[in-house]
Amino acid sequence: MRVGLLADVHHDRVLAAGATFESAAAGAGLDHARAVLNRSHVEWLGALPATLRAFDGRVRVVHGHPDDPDRYVYPDLFSAALLGEERVLVTGHTHVQGVRRFPEGVVVNPGSVGQPRDGDPRAAYAVLDLDRERVDLRRVTYDVDRVRRDVRRAGLPESVAGRLERGR
Repeated sequence: MRVGLLADVHHDRVLAAGATFESAAAGAGLDHARAVLNRSHVEWLGALPATLRAFDGRVRVVHGHPDDPDRYVYPDLFSAALLGEERVLVTGHTHVQGVRRFPEGVVVNPGSVGQPRDGDPRAAYAVLDLDRERVDLRRVTYDVDRVRRDVRRAGLPESVAGRLERGR
């Protein structure tokens, strides 16, 4: 069985909580989301679980660190200690794609489709083969210029548009 993996819900949780960010760019993104989403959309985002278990408990998906959704766990910090009862842990938050295999299982960050932070602007994702516990990290090009234009049209800061081109 092969499964596509995407993981990132930090801004969704902040939006649903009615909180803000110190970063002007992130704050502008929240303001835009509040302007275009209705109350039921925001409530739906707020009801999303902090942890998702799937495939008979073999896979756990978290936003950041398994113990703290806002803690960064870069791929060079992946360890078997992050794994619980699951064989595959999918994490996010850093927007940095990576995978490490251990006898106990696999830890993977699929990266970011919209804002990779590893210097590669292509959309990042991962495909998991559960039968083999194999993860293929993938990248695809997309029309970054079009998205940058859409970002500008939405009134978001230029830094957001520039980040898409640089992958940082």
